[in-house]
Amino acid sequence: MVSNLNQDLLLIKERYTLARNGYQFDFDNEIKPFVQRVDHHMSEFKRYEHEVLGIQYFNQTHFNNLIQLIEDLSITCHYPKTSLKIFMNQYKTVQHHIQMLQ
Repeated sequence: MVSNLNQDLLLIKERYTLARNGYQFDFDNEIKPFVQRVDHHMSEFKRYEHEVLGIQYFNQTHFNNLIQLIEDLSITCHYPKTSLKIFMNQYKTVQHHIQMLQ
């Protein structure tokens, strides 16, 4: 479960870097399948809600924020005009939440 989240987060950062460096992702062949993959991982993660909420300092708000941020980042990482500051703040928040799960 956590390994999928870490892997998705690394791919999100790689894709954002590519987009910022001028790479244009094809919606049907690259963006859509990637977002579907991340959404699938989030659906799997939601099945562990009870276990995740049993982790010390991890509450319902953290759980919901983590899912929403990963879903948002999986889309916005493909667009070079996404603010670096906003992207990195969201990215670091997700990193922190994932570290809490380990």
